[in-house]
Amino acid sequence: MGISFQGHEEAVNRLDGVVGWLTLFGNYHGVRGMELGEALKRTVEEGEKIIRSELMHFLEGRDADLHLAVLEAAKRENRWSSIKRGAEIILGRRLDDRTVTNALNALMEGNIIEKTTEGYRIADPIMRNMDFWTAGQR
Repeated sequence: MGISFQGHEEAVNRLDGVVGWLTLFGNYHGVRGMELGEALKRTVEEGEKIIRSELMHFLEGRDADLHLAVLEAAKRENRWSSIKRGAEIILGRRLDDRTVTNALNALMEGNIIEKTTEGYRIADPIMRNMDFWTAGQR
């Protein structure tokens, strides 16, 4: 097709190589002809809309505040104990170990959080920068 693509490092780094987000970005930039910065901005905006919708579906029938607090804590912390403490601070109450473990397990089963050698982290690069606690304050 012969499309020149300079400055791609920013998009690849920001989207962490996730094929779906890179495809959306490529559509905005390569097909629709948007400038690189605008294409990346639109990709993130659209990604956040999709993620919020999917997250709200995931939270149906679950303790949304708990799961959102765990996600918010996981943006800054990667160790189980630090995530637990962060969620407790956000919620303003103590949490039982089993409750936090169950929330983390549910988030891992939903491919929202992943466990790495360094600990836990939010799997999606766009999701890592979203404000979950605000999202939970419906």
